[in-house]
Amino acid sequence: MTQAQATPPPIAPSAAPRAAAPRNFISQDVEIKGTVIFEGNLTSNGRIQGEILSSGHLTIGATGVVDGDIQASAVAVYGTVNGNITVKDRCELKGDAELIGDLDAPRLVIEEGVTLVGTVKVGPHGRIGLKGSEAPKAIEK
Repeated sequence: MTQAQATPPPIAPSAAPRAAAPRNFISQDVEIKGTVIFEGNLTSNGRIQGEILSSGHLTIGATGVVDGDIQASAVAVYGTVNGNITVKDRCELKGDAELIGDLDAPRLVIEEGVTLVGTVKVGPHGRIGLKGSEAPKAIEK
């Protein structure tokens, strides 16, 4: 008699490995004009002229240029952005990055060597200025 080979038990759906978010790349020789919408992760080393909208993570590589506003969950900039950046989670300006525009993020990392020209708002979204009794009172004459 031969021994039957044991087959491994099936993996329960909750124990199945989760697929990683797709990684998308725009190479240095690509230029896009218009609105870019994506989920997951996108790394751009090319030029994008237009708005970028995402629920995922955007990385602008060292040769990447964006001429337009960015709205994403997280953004890392190594290249150049001429426009406003609004993120839900975290923004990182790294290396020789250049941002000419306003930035709104709950968390921000800026490395030495970055150029930033614009206004920056860092803190939980929805908390603009002082609240309630903390508001300054009008000066009476």
